[in-house]
Amino acid sequence: MLQDDDTTQVCHKDPRADPLAETEPEQATTLWDAPAVGRPGAATMGLTAVSGGYTRYGSTTPRSSGGYTVYRPRHWVFDGTDLRYGDVFGQAPICVVGFEVDGVDYTVRNGIPHPTGADGAPDGLAILAMAPAVIGETDEWQGMVPLGAPVDEVISLTEALYGTAVPEWMQGERYGAAMMAVFSRGLGTVFNAGTCEWVNGLIHRDEFTETITHNVLRRFATTGAKP
Repeated sequence: MLQDDDTTQVCHKDPRADPLAETEPEQATTLWDAPAVGRPGAATMGLTAVSGGYTRYGSTTPRSSGGYTVYRPRHWVFDGTDLRYGDVFGQAPICVVGFEVDGVDYTVRNGIPHPTGADGAPDGLAILAMAPAVIGETDEWQGMVPLGAPVDEVISLTEALYGTAVPEWMQGERYGAAMMAVFSRGLGTVFNAGTCEWVNGLIHRDEFTETITHNVLRRFATTGAKP
């Protein structure tokens, strides 16, 4: 909501607290994936937080590798890395996959993940690498272990957005996935690393993270494609 002659933007942590939620729901503070908005995040960026979640944050997948498992090693993104199917890169102690991560609803055929498109994922999206994630965790330790992302908060937000019409792909276990993905549309190409901590691989000079980053930058600089 814009106030003070459009000089101040006000956002609400809970979309139900936004006064526009009833009168102009498409303008209210909410998620891109909310039905009222009609513009799923995955349709623009290839991936979305509601299909990803958290990893190595509090009790969310606390003992996962912290790295990405490769599923499409022949993609140009992996040129010069010598990474093979099933290889893991960027794992602990570097941990390129950490904290908030993005993904899409997917299915696996012949060992390769494919987006279902149920959450707005664009046609032609190639899932290159993945890592486990969870949308939230429950307290099984009587408050002695930091949860990071309490699942109750996620359930409350989901109910605020969808009411009783929660999409099928958001039901069931509160599991998701971090993903590294690429898609093209028109003259543009989107590379999405899908994780807040990709920069860790660059800070610590991880050879695989550096090579993948260079491949992306060189491709756009060489071809003139618009990232």
